[in-house]
Amino acid sequence: MRWPCAFPNAARVVSRWFPEHERGRAQGILLAASQLGGAIAPFLAALLIQHFGWRMTFAIFGILGFFWAAGFYAWFRDEPSEHPSVTDSEARYIASGSATRQKQNPIPWKLVFTNPSIWFLSVIMICASFNSYIYFSWFPKYLGEARGIERTTAGLMSSVVLLFAAIGTFTGGLLVDFFGAAQSARRRRAFGSVAFALATLMLMFALQSDSPWTAVILTAGSCFATQATQSLWWSCAIGISGQHVGALFGLMNSMGVFGAMSSQFLTGALADWLGARGLTARAQWDPIFYINCVVLTVAAVLWAAFVFRKVEPDKRSEPTLLA
Repeated sequence: MRWPCAFPNAARVVSRWFPEHERGRAQGILLAASQLGGAIAPFLAALLIQHFGWRMTFAIFGILGFFWAAGFYAWFRDEPSEHPSVTDSEARYIASGSATRQKQNPIPWKLVFTNPSIWFLSVIMICASFNSYIYFSWFPKYLGEARGIERTTAGLMSSVVLLFAAIGTFTGGLLVDFFGAAQSARRRRAFGSVAFALATLMLMFALQSDSPWTAVILTAGSCFATQATQSLWWSCAIGISGQHVGALFGLMNSMGVFGAMSSQFLTGALADWLGARGLTARAQWDPIFYINCVVLTVAAVLWAAFVFRKVEPDKRSEPTLLA
């Protein structure tokens, strides 16, 4: 899941608190934690509702959020140098490779919309969201309707896929830092394109398998590969946004809504359309995953051709594009 305000703010924090060569790990931890939280929350909510009712469950979550927000407000600082726990040497180390606070210039919207990096990352986010939201909502139904899996086992299989996705997010962050993928044009293109190409191949093999568990493990591997690119995407989005991280990261991240909406609508509409023509089981449900393979291939091609170009003002404070 993606929260419209939380992630742009998190990206800005990461850009100020972590040098560029350490952001992959930080972003991997952050994104993996958000996915694990999304996976745990429904189960925890169900337990709380069972014992306390839905009204008290809302109150409990709200109280937890209030105390967390109060603690964060008291502890957090916009700049590392302002935090009492950060030593001078730590502040200098962070500042040597991070974005520090500076005078905010107007966002150069004309240059933003003609910047190829903005378009590449936006479309990649659409593709990634199209893929991931199928598993957030439709995959248990697919297992039941197409593969004949009973509800409890289908839930377990879906959890395995989401767990692999979370592990992939964390692992991808480590790999981005290890290979220096965020700092090298060749490595970032290779990392992103190979990951999505592997995701496509594993999903294709899953669709050829008659064994439900084999198909689920291969699908989990596909999700692992796609989510491993999340930290790379974040690093590139932060890097090209310059002093406008909040606004431009939010712009690119919000494009994922179109991918999520289209996958939700298309999955149901296609299944209904095929069902109305007498198709059932896998003949009715597999086609959406073949379409998803095409979407993943598009993302692989986009990463292979990705151009990194920053949007920031030049020395005369006039907006320009830096290669």
